[in-house]
Amino acid sequence: MREVSVSVLVDRVKGRLRRLLKRPHRRVDLGDLRRTEPFCRRYGFSRGLAVDRRYIEDFIETQQASITGRVLEVLNNNYTLRFGGDRVTRSDVLDINPANPSATIRDDLRSLSTIPDEVFDCVILTQTLHLIDDDNAAIRQVYRILKPGGALLLTVPCISKVGMHPDDCTWYRFYTDAGIRYLLERTFQPSMLSVESHGNVLTAAAYLYGLAVRDLESEYFEVNDPEYSLIVAVAARKQSS
Repeated sequence: MREVSVSVLVDRVKGRLRRLLKRPHRRVDLGDLRRTEPFCRRYGFSRGLAVDRRYIEDFIETQQASITGRVLEVLNNNYTLRFGGDRVTRSDVLDINPANPSATIRDDLRSLSTIPDEVFDCVILTQTLHLIDDDNAAIRQVYRILKPGGALLLTVPCISKVGMHPDDCTWYRFYTDAGIRYLLERTFQPSMLSVESHGNVLTAAAYLYGLAVRDLESEYFEVNDPEYSLIVAVAARKQSS
């Protein structure tokens, strides 16, 4: 009798599973996203501010108190001037490219041979580290040129298209929050690091599609899902002597 009851129960469960599996799934309406070509191949810049830049600028703004004294930024000094203001006493721009008219220091981030030790109060390094083959060497050099108590404000990509445009540099890697923490802890004291990820599946997808900030509601940026990090941001400080 017991064997019959168990058999009947198993059959009922199997029947319910079959019915569930046969239920039609609602078709997802992809609308304008039903395409294999992005809206913009230049990270959305042709449409406005790139989606990742919204997160980057929000992060820099929260850390703006660290942008003080002598500040070094790569490529241009837009964030130095925008978020540092009168707190900045001297602004330098680093670029290895001799054609960059904004550069005040022409050097390789892996060596920084023209920069003496402990001269900068803050280094702003956004979306650059993934373009350097020896990222560990770059971090060591940044640490060297920072004054004791100086700050590094760093952002790196986690989800992105790979730059293949002729003007793009070589992409070597992407970073997770654990990966960038592992790298930085080889040089900075772990207690002097603050690592955070930013993004969600919607903003990540929008970025891959080449959409811009203006294409999204502001509230979409308020949701953070670490499983879909678009960027990882780090505030690191050199230990005081």
